[in-house]
Amino acid sequence: MIVKFHDIIGEIHASGEHLASASEELSASAVQIASGSKELSSRAQLVSTASQEVTATIVEIFQK
Repeated sequence: MIVKFHDIIGEIHASGEHLASASEELSASAVQIASGSKELSSRAQLVSTASQEVTATIVEIFQK
């Protein structure tokens, strides 16, 4: 009986370690996703600004 209880405790401990490891990996993935999202947002803003500048230049050319 005590051996089975010891085995169960060992399995719980191993499962806890596995869960902690998986949580760390998930956290690292979330950080990478957040970083990628910020980079994508920054690039989208640059494209938007460039598009607005091109549009303004075209309008200016046609008004002359």
